[in-house]
Amino acid sequence: MKFYTVDEVASLLRLGKRTVYYYIEAGHLRAIQVGERKALRIPEDALQEFIKLNQTVFEIVPLPKRTGRRKKSFKNPVPKRSRK
Repeated sequence: MKFYTVDEVASLLRLGKRTVYYYIEAGHLRAIQVGERKALRIPEDALQEFIKLNQTVFEIVPLPKRTGRRKKSFKNPVPKRSRK
């Protein structure tokens, strides 16, 4: 089983380290503490599960067709000052 550091996960997911720590603290991403310094390690299966649960699927929506007429340009309702 492979384990990732917080830096590696942040790099893989293109997130900040603080965001990865937030996901761990909130319980969205499973991690274990290792050694005397209690360094965090994220198991590979936990990372894959996190990615699977947080995937966003985008639906491609066609753009509306353009008509031949263009909208009138915006005119400023405040009149310009006249020079004296």
